[in-house]
Amino acid sequence: MEKTLARGERTSKNEAQVDIGTIVENNCLRVRGAIFMKRLLWHLLQPRSIILGFTVYYFSWACSVWSREPVGAFHREMFVATMFLISAIGLTTNRVWSNLLAAVISGQLPFAFLTEFWMLSKNAEVTTFSLQHLKTWFWIMFNAGSTAILWLAFSLVVLVYSAVSITHSATVREDTNL
Repeated sequence: MEKTLARGERTSKNEAQVDIGTIVENNCLRVRGAIFMKRLLWHLLQPRSIILGFTVYYFSWACSVWSREPVGAFHREMFVATMFLISAIGLTTNRVWSNLLAAVISGQLPFAFLTEFWMLSKNAEVTTFSLQHLKTWFWIMFNAGSTAILWLAFSLVVLVYSAVSITHSATVREDTNL
């Protein structure tokens, strides 16, 4: 004999326990989901993830531009995007050797800018660090466009972050050896 139940009525004690178990299980899943989302958001907002996301975006953009170029043409942006991608993967891996690789690769661009600045005085035949030297340098940088400045800024960020990661891992390693 089946009995039609009104909403909220239970036929036995076992059904009430199943309902409470289901409610508790659903609440646990909600809590686990919230914890997962917090962890995911925390990982996505770390500088390593932001750097990796930016470089993946820049690399994909450079690949789309490079695909429209003639075959065999050297594409400077593709070269820089590849170097940034290798550096970002090294930072994301977060090992001592990968942080060192990221520092070396990202340090190439600031070194190239400093070399160009130093060689400008010889090529333009002006006195090093004179007012004319600085004016010429800033004029060249202004005419180079914003991509060169953005490359320099981004490579300096990666270089500093990888250097800090290397020193941090070295101090942690020293503390664990004591």
